[in-house]
Amino acid sequence: MNKILTITIPVYNMERYLDRCLSSLFLPECENNIEILIINDGSLDASQDIIDLYTLQYPKLFRAIHKENEGWGSCIKLAIGEAKGRYFKVLDSDDWFNSAAFREFIDVLEKKDADIIGTGMTEVYADKTYLCKNYPDEICNRYWTLEEYLRKKNNLQHDFPLSRLTYKTNILKENKFTIGDKYYSDIDFNLQPLVFVKKIYISSLNLYYYDRGIEGQSTSKKGYINHFDDYKEMTCRCVRFFSKYKKCLNETLRDFFESYIISHCVFVYKFYLKQGGGELNILEFDNFIKLSDLNIYNKLNGKKIISIIPFIFIWRKTGINVYKLLKLSPQPSLLYGYALLA
Repeated sequence: MNKILTITIPVYNMERYLDRCLSSLFLPECENNIEILIINDGSLDASQDIIDLYTLQYPKLFRAIHKENEGWGSCIKLAIGEAKGRYFKVLDSDDWFNSAAFREFIDVLEKKDADIIGTGMTEVYADKTYLCKNYPDEICNRYWTLEEYLRKKNNLQHDFPLSRLTYKTNILKENKFTIGDKYYSDIDFNLQPLVFVKKIYISSLNLYYYDRGIEGQSTSKKGYINHFDDYKEMTCRCVRFFSKYKKCLNETLRDFFESYIISHCVFVYKFYLKQGGGELNILEFDNFIKLSDLNIYNKLNGKKIISIIPFIFIWRKTGINVYKLLKLSPQPSLLYGYALLA
């Protein structure tokens, strides 16, 4: 490792946003400490022309790899193998960094030693409004063990989305993960390495700008509908991973992982029951959960809608789809983002 940080940028047909992303990383004074690894995942637009411009003008900062289109996760797996930085961070090509905070962030990485560095982020909406999501002051600028953090917050699925995370690269290189190639593989990437994390550091910096105004994002209602098979496969991978490692986890971590994975399983059941037409798929998924982890399977019986109706238990016992019975139509607010994961 001869760099402090590797920033990985997966790119697929992002000519409209890519210059904004790459220009936010231009820190020539840090060219000896960071590498920006751009993975072009078979783009069909002018993305490669923009990449060439940056790599030719700033070869010490930017390095590019062009590959066939296989999906976001395939880019991350390739980048982990290529990374030369002590730390590893993903920046999606339609997002960007706060350049001023980026300079300070490099200084933090030089001085701190943790398996994860957490930073704040800002969501930017189509109407140009901003929502800053900083960590509370009382937990910032100090080290935590992962177990201590969970006991205090118990909310890592919201505290540690991809945009907030910077991993120590060795955590990613030395352990085998079952990250998918396509949609929702960022959830694999967020969750699975946590099994091997001991120490985290939370920074008060607000580094990452996440563009919420782009049509067709995977976390939109349309995105979930179009790519739901990928979401289901991601959930199955997480169940398999948890079943493999749960005996190695203490009670606090085991409870967290189980709760996190159950929330994704609930999403799958709700989606199939709400959308209809997926009877064979939901039976297959239900049987997979039962065979993979009986404890998760049994706990799903207690999940309810309208606070009182154990909809999965009723479906399992009677075959009755409560959503159809009560004529509960799919609501965008329930299909959008992680609202279903509550």
